[in-house]
Amino acid sequence: RERARWCWARQKLTDRGLWAYGIAADVTVDADIRGLVTEIGKRHGRLDVLVNNAYAGRRTAIADSQARDYLNAIEIGVAAAAGLVSAANGLFPRGGEASRGGSDSGV
Repeated sequence: RERARWCWARQKLTDRGLWAYGIAADVTVDADIRGLVTEIGKRHGRLDVLVNNAYAGRRTAIADSQARDYLNAIEIGVAAAAGLVSAANGLFPRGGEASRGGSDSGV
C-alpha cells in the first residue's frame, strides 16, 4: 500500500542479489485488489501462494485498547482475505494455497 516502504524492501532484497518487485495496492479498495490480481496475472499467469497479512489497528498497549480496535482489525483482515481470494481464484492452479497471517495484535 505504501510505495516508499515496498521500494525500500525491494532495494534491500536486490542489494542481496535477490529478485523482487512490488505493486502498490490497498486491500480495502476493490479496484486496487482487481488491479493487483490483474498485474500478477499479466506478469506470471498464475498464483501458487497468496499470503494476506492485512491489518489496521492502533499501536497501543492491550490495557489501553477498546473492543472496537480489535473488531476493526478483524473486519479488515477478513475482508482483505475474502476479496483477494475471490479476485485471484482464477489464477490458482490446482493445489494453490491462500493463507491468512497476522501478528498477535492482528489475529
